Amino acid sequence: MQLKLGVVILFLFSLNSYASHICYISLNNQNEFLEMDKLMSKLNKYSKDPITVKEYLAPGGNPEKAFEKMVKSGDKCDGLVISGHHTGSFGGKNASGSLDIDFMEKLSCKDEYKSFFNNIKGLWLQGCRTLGVGKIEAYEDVDYHMNRVGAVLEEDHLEQSFADLNMEFSATLDQDNPLSSRYLRVFPRASIFGWTKTAPGEDSRSEFSVPFHIANLAKLTDDRGRYFDNPVSGQISKESAVKYLDAIHQIIGHDLNATATGCAGGDKSAEHAVEAWLRHGNSPKGWKYSFDNPDLNAYKPLFSSDKEFLKKAKELECYLKNTSSPEELLKVLDEILKNETLIGYSFNSFYEVMQRLIKKGDVESLVKIQDKLKKSELLNHFLMRKLTSKDLGVIRKIDYYVFWKKMTGKGSEEVEKRIRAIFMKMVMQPTKSGDYNHRDFKLTLFQTMVKNELMDADMLDHIITNSTDSVTIEAALRAVDEVKGINESKAIEYYRTIVETKPLTSRSVARIVEKVKYSDSPLIKEIKYEMLRAAINNENCQSNCFLSMTNEYVMDRNKNVDLPPDVVKSMLTHKNLPASFHSRGINVLTRLSKPIENEYEVLHELLFSKKLNGYLRSRSLRALSKSKRPIKDFKKLVKDLEKFAKKEKDYSTIQEIKKLRKTHPDLKSNPLDILNM
Repeated sequence: MQLKLGVVILFLFSLNSYASHICYISLNNQNEFLEMDKLMSKLNKYSKDPITVKEYLAPGGNPEKAFEKMVKSGDKCDGLVISGHHTGSFGGKNASGSLDIDFMEKLSCKDEYKSFFNNIKGLWLQGCRTLGVGKIEAYEDVDYHMNRVGAVLEEDHLEQSFADLNMEFSATLDQDNPLSSRYLRVFPRASIFGWTKTAPGEDSRSEFSVPFHIANLAKLTDDRGRYFDNPVSGQISKESAVKYLDAIHQIIGHDLNATATGCAGGDKSAEHAVEAWLRHGNSPKGWKYSFDNPDLNAYKPLFSSDKEFLKKAKELECYLKNTSSPEELLKVLDEILKNETLIGYSFNSFYEVMQRLIKKGDVESLVKIQDKLKKSELLNHFLMRKLTSKDLGVIRKIDYYVFWKKMTGKGSEEVEKRIRAIFMKMVMQPTKSGDYNHRDFKLTLFQTMVKNELMDADMLDHIITNSTDSVTIEAALRAVDEVKGINESKAIEYYRTIVETKPLTSRSVARIVEKVKYSDSPLIKEIKYEMLRAAINNENCQSNCFLSMTNEYVMDRNKNVDLPPDVVKSMLTHKNLPASFHSRGINVLTRLSKPIENEYEVLHELLFSKKLNGYLRSRSLRALSKSKRPIKDFKKLVKDLEKFAKKEKDYSTIQEIKKLRKTHPDLKSNPLDILNM
């Protein structure tokens, strides 16, 4: 026992005196921060200099603002954990907005923030494909690969438009400027840990990832290769705590101002940290504290590597972002355009420079830049290689083609023909039920084609006429108002064809309701109710459809309900009407000038529904009691409902009825009802 305690004391005194700080930006699962905070509380009992852990994103906060505030705060982050769903940028249910590498690159190039980025020694990127997708093998179809990358936006609480995701997907798949190299340039002194395909999610307890990494590093660097206590258990022994503190110290527990290499323990510590990360996701048989997930990677710091091209790329990239002088820009471009590898690293910045000059209205400088780019044989070779490459997906091909078109001022009929052929082949393929990745890819591809004016009226007409895929029809419906050459009469013809003859997604039904209900077009007004009937009777009318149908009346309680009674009845009797919409639907019904057919039976079905809890039932009854017109047999309905509520022990509804008996003119005149309570 004394020997063991002596070992502990020896370890304690061997730790360097440096108070480390770990920063968190948690966009989806707050448990990742909380689990690490609990671990540090246990370890800090045995640490001379406590390791602090802090979350910088408040629930529902904007992640870009939170990140920038963290950078400006003066806090020195030794370790940084960014976690969330990742589609090329981070997002999730805990955030309002997204956080991407482009934003971090811009901040890291500002002189006043360089010390923040240079101080980070460990960077954990907790999300799918945060380090790209690795090498795209020859046997893989890249466009299918992009399809697989597509995020399930609604389920993952992501807010990006599909146009935004176009660039994010492209960045994730980029082989000439991979995400791994971009993060290395932004955080040049950090060992970087991330995932190349699917990362552990909440169901897989993603919050254990960083603690497991630490545990693996402790085992890897132990003289006898021992396991120590489970880092996420309730109690941790002194010996385990000291080993875990030492493991953390190897990654982040050193002062860069006091080290020559920027790595504690030199290159060996970084190698161990990388190896421990790989083992925590793909451990040898029998290892504890790991995930069964080989789709991960890690990198030693750029600062201590021999990757001179990456270091040079960072320097040149910051020049492009910071320099406003046209002369300086041209000099930097001269340097980059000497080497095709540097062109690959800096390509995104070329486009950014051109956009900046357009925004400033500096036409003279823009022409000079375009002329220099146009004359570069290496850049033209790079772009043509990309446009004909089998290793590049169609969306990224569109990106490069649009850039080349803006750079040269002319298009290529051959390239556009190739892009359109790939597009038509893809969108005419059926989408498997529940395959959200395929759905999102189709929608993104459509959005990209429309945005860059690569889709014409003939293509859209062919799709609407011949497709029987609900996702493709949804994408086509979005494009009707955006594709050039389609007049209003033709657009309305497409709406009717789609709503009456095509299979629809719930979002398509809602979109049609939104379109025809709130349109001021005389042509649409002629068929408005016909279209609404078709939409509300569609089996895929869901919550968003009912919301579009009723929202204006709920928002403005003085607004007359102009819906025909049969449309309101179809809504109230629809099999998909959610319980939460009962009171909303009843509110609309009570503002009709005439009752709907079989109104009593419909109301009885709604109020006595087993789907309702007490709160929703009492709300629905309250909405009914405020009717602007008499409701036939209202007193009988309330009496029967009271019996039902007592039987179901629905006290909320019983209390609501008590209030109504005192205030409602049809009820309060009957004192016998009060006596019978």
